[in-house]
Amino acid sequence: ENLRRCSSSLENLTNATKNAKKDTPRDLKSLGCKMPPQGVARRLGTGANDARPVQRRVRVTPAKVDAPTVRAAVASSADTPLLPATSKPNATLATLSVPASKPSARRNGPIEVILFGRRVDLTAWATRHPGGTKVLRAFNGRDATEQFTAFHSPEAHKKMEAMTRGSPEAPTPPAREQRMALAFAALRSLLEEKGLFRPSALHEVFKLLLVMVPLILGVLLMLDVWRFGTDGGSRAVVYAGALLFAFALQQAGWAGHDYSHHSVFRSPRLNDAVAMFYAWLQGYEIGWWKARHNVHHVTTNELANDPDIRTAPVLTFLAQRSDSAARGLNCLQRRQHFYFVPLLAMLHLYWRVESIIFIARRASKLRLNALLLALNYVATYVLFSRVGLGPLLLYSCAKGLMTGAVVFATHYGEERFDKDHAMGFVEQTCRGSRNISGGFLVDTFTGNISRQVEHHLFPMMPRSNLPHATPYVRDFCEQHQLPFASDSLLDCVRLNIEHLRPATK
Repeated sequence: ENLRRCSSSLENLTNATKNAKKDTPRDLKSLGCKMPPQGVARRLGTGANDARPVQRRVRVTPAKVDAPTVRAAVASSADTPLLPATSKPNATLATLSVPASKPSARRNGPIEVILFGRRVDLTAWATRHPGGTKVLRAFNGRDATEQFTAFHSPEAHKKMEAMTRGSPEAPTPPAREQRMALAFAALRSLLEEKGLFRPSALHEVFKLLLVMVPLILGVLLMLDVWRFGTDGGSRAVVYAGALLFAFALQQAGWAGHDYSHHSVFRSPRLNDAVAMFYAWLQGYEIGWWKARHNVHHVTTNELANDPDIRTAPVLTFLAQRSDSAARGLNCLQRRQHFYFVPLLAMLHLYWRVESIIFIARRASKLRLNALLLALNYVATYVLFSRVGLGPLLLYSCAKGLMTGAVVFATHYGEERFDKDHAMGFVEQTCRGSRNISGGFLVDTFTGNISRQVEHHLFPMMPRSNLPHATPYVRDFCEQHQLPFASDSLLDCVRLNIEHLRPATK
């Protein structure tokens, strides 16, 4: 009797809702039917980006049905609604208007990351993550244990231990991945015992001098025109000063990179303050850089996630792409291997523009950052307004070329991966990275970015210790049959050009 009454009422409700804007939970309660759990109703919405009510079908269970009636009503599936056999199939579902959820961290769905063998729900906490929500969403449903270990301090590990308590267990990863993860953890412990994660005060002083000495000397040489006129000899000195100025800011970029990885001080805030100073010298916003760089490090060369390799349509790397990709290039793009190197010279200007856009989109929160960036432009104007446009262009192009050639050499010519790849952190890093050979001088010029494989595996290792880690990493790669690629800077640039060149028939 309860089933017949509920079925009849449901049919009436379904017909009534055709001309109604929405149904309320009160209508269902009046039927004597149980409401679905609150969590089910939340999952029915499409997210905060859809402002309109969304029609969704909700299964309704009748109240107080005795066992014999249930056995007679169920046909073949446990999911079949509990209704009499004479009821129509479409009478088993009621249509509800479920309003979209309010804007929150859930606007793109819940975030559940696998950490230390447990599925941890980070949805509510995502907006408080110091590294931003983008990196968490990139690992939604994925194991990020090794990435977390590589990028976080002991204090962060303690907080994560508290967050994982009570979380459900995650599926066991493949045996090969487990073995490699255990071996890599042992390697990390060995390098920690050898003190390779402790910074050197002497090297930090050397790093500071690499920035400040050419910076001051470059400014003094450019100011020479104020005292000695504009004859040919003094102009050559001015251009030499502009080159030194560019080199100083290139080194400032590498130094800021180290502090942004929290590889020097124990205090994250102190590291970030020094990194912010070095970013300011270059005219960059540190928040813009970290938002890109953090995601790049943990999703290296992933087509769907790594922001650094999204260079199309200006540059379309053709390795691993179908022939149709090359055929789809327009007349200008088919010559991208010719304009690649000149384009690198424009990167400093491009990164300055990106920093301005980043601050403009967050103007209410980054007012101090905007003021500091404006002061950099005032100082740049004061310096170069007296020496002319030529030295300004030389400095900007030299800075972009010296930095861009190094950045592009280490990843862009390497293998790229789909989002659903099954590789662990170590294998992905080794297959997507390349070192730059050349010894101490190259290491100094590149800020040890030349040790790219080691840096990506151990991002919190001070850069002065990366060369000492190289023999251990190389042996590890040989034991586990992983690539350990290394070439000169010139060969790395040539590799990039070859990957940009369309195949000729």
